[in-house]
Amino acid sequence: YRMIFSWFLTKMVDKYVAVQEETKKIMREMYGITKKIEFIPLGTDEHIFRFDKRSRVFIRKKYKIPTLDFVIIYTGKIIPSKGIEILFRSFNLLCKKHKDFWLILVGDGTEEYKDECLSLLEEEFRSKIVWTGFQENNNLYQYYSIADVAVWPLQESTGMNDAASCGLPFIANDTIGTQVRISNNNALLYRKSDSKDLADKIEILYKNPKLRKKMGIKGRELVEEKLSWNKISQRYLTF
Repeated sequence: YRMIFSWFLTKMVDKYVAVQEETKKIMREMYGITKKIEFIPLGTDEHIFRFDKRSRVFIRKKYKIPTLDFVIIYTGKIIPSKGIEILFRSFNLLCKKHKDFWLILVGDGTEEYKDECLSLLEEEFRSKIVWTGFQENNNLYQYYSIADVAVWPLQESTGMNDAASCGLPFIANDTIGTQVRISNNNALLYRKSDSKDLADKIEILYKNPKLRKKMGIKGRELVEEKLSWNKISQRYLTF
């Protein structure tokens, strides 16, 4: 690729687009592309993804989650590479200290891996786990609306943009590559794979509702200013 296609494409291509900052480095170092690289992140639809109070009430009633209880949400595939077991270890620690925590997981996974994750919880806390299975993209805003914080323990996700658009603060690990997603003080970072530190970061937001609200507002602002598909499409048009 470096010897033939990279040279050929450089002659023909007007712009290369990297959707993550780290991708630019990979394109340079691994593929020998040194020019014409533009970073344009993936975005979200701010009209679809918005906070909806009625959904918050309805979905919480559906899963019998008390109005004032604290809900953590994860969306995406329920697979080991996503680090769901890290989140479960953190949740177990939190439930030992607080009785009003819930964890809702939106996405599909094998029963074997789900059972492995559940085995990390004390039995009395397992009733605080909600598995919704796969949900259509256009319905995800309803689930973000019921939550107080979103968490992605390992891999990054475009769900971070969707959560921010819904006014929901999120937590990612401290090796996150797409820095623009956390560029408006709308997220917290924890030490990668450290379940105790993740629990500590969740607890910060649990104890500080004003901070949660402020971060949520900042997340929505970030989407409207930089991460909406409308804004991103304008950057393509400026090529």
